[in-house]
Amino acid sequence: MSPTSGSPVFFAPDPWKLYRDRWTNYPGGSTDDPASFPKFLRASPNLTLADDHEFWNDYPHASAWLPWSESRRGRPLGQKMDRAFEVFQAALNCHPEQVSNAGALGGLLSDKARTFSIDLGGVRLAFLDTRTRRDRFDADRPRFAPASWLGLVREWLRDGPGVRILFLSQPLIERKVNWFRRLTHTMGDVNLPDYEKDFAALWEAICEAPGDVLIVSGDIHWSRLYQVKRASSRNEVFEAIASPLALIPGNLQDRGESSGKVDWNRPRGRASWARRYAINEPATYSTIELRTLQSGVSPDVRVSINAWGRPGGLNTSARPLASSSFTLRGRLS
Repeated sequence: MSPTSGSPVFFAPDPWKLYRDRWTNYPGGSTDDPASFPKFLRASPNLTLADDHEFWNDYPHASAWLPWSESRRGRPLGQKMDRAFEVFQAALNCHPEQVSNAGALGGLLSDKARTFSIDLGGVRLAFLDTRTRRDRFDADRPRFAPASWLGLVREWLRDGPGVRILFLSQPLIERKVNWFRRLTHTMGDVNLPDYEKDFAALWEAICEAPGDVLIVSGDIHWSRLYQVKRASSRNEVFEAIASPLALIPGNLQDRGESSGKVDWNRPRGRASWARRYAINEPATYSTIELRTLQSGVSPDVRVSINAWGRPGGLNTSARPLASSSFTLRGRLS
């Protein structure tokens, strides 16, 4: 569907034109208009992760509703869209010193600008792209990320104490595609549990980390916060999902359960989660505030997460629509 008219898209879009129109122009107004995307981008530093819609819904799987979509990664249209993503989005993740060598820029944009880590001292951040290099779910050995990317994040999770915040391209607490959709290839979305080997490896590393972990991702249909605990693990895990201002309302009953399980097919591969909040109010955005509680190499960090209504919208309030606070321990006792 067209993001502007809602009409079906019968022909493949030009990703370069779409990025150029949305990122450098503002239809019907000035780029200095407070509502313009260029002004939004200039308001603060930005880091990005890809969604499947940088290509088409559920990339690299073909869509029954988009006759021009391709059936696997690496074909001409997907490559064109990937290149546009590199130039407009992955480039935002590069430090200026990294782009001084033009000869190395192409490799940087296709690799280290997509999965990387940042050490802020007491708080350590990692970003894992699970969209642009994932295989089809029915490949012989399906992966949601290259082995080197997943290996970087697993090492980051193991390597010493400290509070960790892991940013993913899609939620980690999800369900597999059901058997009927697998059989008929009419998938809605292939989720991370559909990549069983990578899913298990990432969950094992998270639950064995020497400090608490906050997972952050987004979803077009709702915002939520879950608290996760595996009985045999010493650390606490939280997953915060933020919806965008352009939220498409979803069925909250489908994601608003008060508790549940996540399984990853290992001897100890099960954890329980409990809901802190779940909302599907239209046009929300989330903020995360971090406050160090003590000095030292591995301080504890107080986290406050708020989901707000869009400024000027019907649900705007001086108070957040949902909020929660908790402490992440940098070193387990």
